[in-house]
Amino acid sequence: MGFVALRALGTAAVGLALLVASNVQAEPVAERPKEAAGPLFHPEGPGLGRLRVGVGILVDVLPKRVVESEQRQFPQLTTHARLGGPFGFSASARLAAIVIKNEVDLGLVWSHSFGPVSLGLSEHVGFSYGLLAVQGFDATSWAFVQQPGLLVGARWREHRIALTTEILTTFGQRTRLGDAEVISRRSFVLSGVSWLVTSETRLDSGGEIYVGVGAILAQPDYQVWIAFSDERSRILYPRFMAGYVF
Repeated sequence: MGFVALRALGTAAVGLALLVASNVQAEPVAERPKEAAGPLFHPEGPGLGRLRVGVGILVDVLPKRVVESEQRQFPQLTTHARLGGPFGFSASARLAAIVIKNEVDLGLVWSHSFGPVSLGLSEHVGFSYGLLAVQGFDATSWAFVQQPGLLVGARWREHRIALTTEILTTFGQRTRLGDAEVISRRSFVLSGVSWLVTSETRLDSGGEIYVGVGAILAQPDYQVWIAFSDERSRILYPRFMAGYVF
């Protein structure tokens, strides 16, 4: 009698286990949400195999004693791209253009995070070209540029704050006015230094809004080559930028 009861109890337990297992298998497996790509300007970067592309506008307010009565605001359309790689590295590309001043840079960024704080090192090399041909004024300028940098970043909720410091150097610089060569340099020239603080805010859509403010301390012909200034000392002027990151 006891054996029959135990056997019935065992059969019922097996049946209950099979029923539970079948119900578990029948339920669809919820897909784990895909992690959003990381920031563009912050040292952390977009993450392994992730790509971030930002488009926006950059405005430099040039020194009045250099441009004199000419326009001081110098806006440029910008594109930044960053592709995350292994071991904290990422590939970087930057483009700023407005015909009279165009520059494209390619480089690498390495970063490491210490909790909410991140540090990074960057190296960009590129080519700058400018053209101005109006009312008989025919001038062109080109130069190779190199910009090593140091990045310090912090994160807070959906915000990423970064301070980027870059050394501005040029080599092979040429500027011509008509047939006359105004500037001709073959050696490396330490043109100046730049500082830029950027803030990136992640949106629910996965994109980001970024704003930046900074300053450049550089020789006049690094940026304002069309002014042909006799000023050789480095001049400080502000920089502003804003845009959207995809």
